[in-house]
Amino acid sequence: MAERLHKTNILRHYINTYEEFVAKNGAMNEEIIEKVRWAKEKADWLDPFSSKKDQFLNYKDIDALIQPECPKNNSWGYQSYTQSNSNSFWSSPFSKWR
Repeated sequence: MAERLHKTNILRHYINTYEEFVAKNGAMNEEIIEKVRWAKEKADWLDPFSSKKDQFLNYKDIDALIQPECPKNNSWGYQSYTQSNSNSFWSSPFSKWR
């Protein structure tokens, strides 16, 4: 829950900063107002204390969205130096200077 609240606060800060920037530069129009409203609704949905409903996101697991599963070991197809059985430079980097 703390992670969700933290990410909600980051999102709200970004939205408010964007809204202030657009207003300051005189570029505010109906389209931007609607997008900012939409973004604020998504932040309200994400907030663990507000429990707002969302037409599209209610069926999603919020925690899975904000904390995706970590990549599996060796996900890039490379063997890590800790898995290597050979004597590479990284397994003992200073052995050549002894």
